[in-house]
Formats: sequence, C-alpha cells, structure tokens
Amino acid sequence: VQAVRLHRRKWLPSRGHQGDLSEEDSRAALNYLPIPCASEESLAPARSVFLEAGGQLDALGDWYLTRFLRANKDLKQALKQLRKTAAWRAKVGADEIRRRVREEGMQPCEWPRCPELMPLVVVLQTELDTFMGDAMLWLSFEHVFEPAKVLQVCTEAEWFSFSVHLLEHATYHADRLSAERGRLVRWSLVSDTHGLGPQHASLPLVFLLRPTMPLSDLYYPELIGHAQIINAPPVIYWAWRMVRHMLSRAMQARVSITDSASSPRGLVALAPLEHLPSCWGGACSPMAREQYEWFLPRESSEDLRVVWDNNALAASLQQVLRRAPAAEGLPGSDGAGMSAGADPAVSHPASLGSLLESWDSASDPDTDAARAGVGEAHTSPLLPAVSRGGHASLTPPAVP
Repeated sequence: VQAVRLHRRKWLPSRGHQGDLSEEDSRAALNYLPIPCASEESLAPARSVFLEAGGQLDALGDWYLTRFLRANKDLKQALKQLRKTAAWRAKVGADEIRRRVREEGMQPCEWPRCPELMPLVVVLQTELDTFMGDAMLWLSFEHVFEPAKVLQVCTEAEWFSFSVHLLEHATYHADRLSAERGRLVRWSLVSDTHGLGPQHASLPLVFLLRPTMPLSDLYYPELIGHAQIINAPPVIYWAWRMVRHMLSRAMQARVSITDSASSPRGLVALAPLEHLPSCWGGACSPMAREQYEWFLPRESSEDLRVVWDNNALAASLQQVLRRAPAAEGLPGSDGAGMSAGADPAVSHPASLGSLLESWDSASDPDTDAARAGVGEAHTSPLLPAVSRGGHASLTPPAVP
C-alpha cells in the first residue's frame, strides 16, 4: 500500500496548482496496482462498529467499508470516522437515498432542484478507466453555467440535499463497479471550464458551496481519486484559492488545474485517448448504454439537444443524434417525440445507446466533424494540440 501511495504521489500534481503531466508520468501510472477489498480481519471490526452506531450496509458494504480503511492510517482512526459517518447518515437520510438508488434505480432528475440545476452544467457518468483504474465523470461548464441562476433557484438547504443525493449516487455506483471489477474503483472528475470569466466569479456562490465542500473528506473517503480541471481561465485559480482550505491536504493533492495550453498533455497522461471524448481531442469509441449515464434535468428526450445546445461536450454526442437515421422519440429525428404512453426512463436511454453504437458507421462530413471535436458553432481549444495517433503507446494493458 505504501508503494502505491508513493507512486501516486509522484504521478499526481501537488495541491491543485497548474500542472503538466508528462508522458513519463503517464507511463509510470501503468505500474498501477489494483486496490483489493480489505481483509476480513479489518472488515469485521469495521462492520461491527458501523452497524452498532446505527449505520446500514447492503451487499456492497465491504467495498464501502474498504474506502474508510484505506483512507485512514490505522484501524482506530477508521473506526472513529465510521462512527461519525453512521450518525451523520442517519441524521441526513443518506441510507434512504442509497436504498432508493439501489432498489428503485432513482435517477438524477428525481433529486431536489435537479430540473433547475442540471441545465447549468453538462454531466456524463462513464465507466471508462483512467490509467490509475478510476472511472471517469465528465463535466463541462462551457456556455451553460450561470452563478446567478444557481443562487436564484437553490437555497442552502436545497443545495445540501442535492449534494448528498449526488454523493450517494456516486458512492453506490463506485461500489458496484468495485464489486464487478474486483478492485476499488473511485471517480476521476474531468471538468471543462472553457468560457468561464470574471462574470462567473461569485462570493455568494462560494458561501453556498462552503457547507458541502468538506463532505467528501468527512463522510465519503476514497470516493474521488483525481480531479482534473481543464481549460482553466484565471477566474478558476481565484476560485481555487477561495475554496481549497475547505479540503484536506490529501484531497488538495488530488486536484490538478491546467490552462488551455497544458490541458492536452494533462488529459493524455490521465487516460487513453480511446477513453476521452472527441471534443477534448480523444477518440472515444461508442459506449454501450450501461457504460454511461447522462445527468438529465428531466426524463425528456429534448434535453440532450435543447438544454446544452452550445456546449462542446454535449455537442459531441448531439451530432451523432442529428445524423443518425430517424428514430421515433429522439431529438434530431423526424419523429414528433416520445410517444405519450412510453416510459422515458426506459425508451430514451435504450434508443440513445443504439445511436451511440452506430457512431463509427456514419461517414458523412457532419459526423466526421463531430468525431474530430468540431461542431457547427464552436471549436475545441484542445485541437489540434493533441495528435490522435501520436500517443498510442500510452494505452495501458487491461487491469485485471
């Protein structure tokens, strides 16, 4: 474990400053050792303490507890954090949220204030790996984020509830992936901040976020493996100086902020090009429906095209929808929309998955532009800085 920690410390940039991960760094990450589930010798007391403190565990409980055991230096500190976490979860209703995600398949559109908040950021949860074995969560604020709207539609209590729903959703699916792959899986966040400027600087927004910033450190250890902020304008460095003291030193060390010039190399060092979207200079293959999840404001087929129409990350998939054969109930098709009796939670994702699987079969110029990351109204700042074929050797072997 100590060897892995030292290796990660070498690979990750420190304390969220502007970094530039080199090719040598990414090659070093290929020596990543999968993190197994904790031993029964450690799990037994952790399980006992957590349940006695009022916590609830499901079939994925061993992977949930492993996060606490790995994040702390010794078992005593892990048990102390587990007691506090169990009491906190009972207080805020986190166990009920996890139960709904597990048993009812609760979607992000059911979270508090999601219809108002989700149009302000593009979020795609994927099961694509980084070189370090973490799954990636893509976010983009380009041309959609407006701090004034966040403050207008969301109170501090509502934002706190929204954040707990988000963390529970992320934790359950990280535990599920861990069980499926036989190793601890965390989330690697990639956030595109292209287009943000001084008009997006907001002290009231910082005060709104402040109560939720420490939650991942306090109650969700080892949920975030890395956070990469790309295309960062100066306002992002100002915001980082405002909020970094709310995070632990360990969490600060997992944050990397790169400007437009450094972002391509940072992305290439983070994950294979085949696991990055075309708008960021990658060559992501079509994903099966079970490999991703859009965080949609509503279970409505029009959201993909209308809500985020000026965003490059959303456009990389919207172009496929526009050029695909007409499919009833999907945006960009000749159909009038989803039929009145259809279940949007089932019909829309299944059809979207079938369209994504046909990505490579399209050969018209518009689809080729989408594959290259260039839309009709915007061009990715990462292109042509990243050569699609120049880093083939960086693709790691499959992690067992």
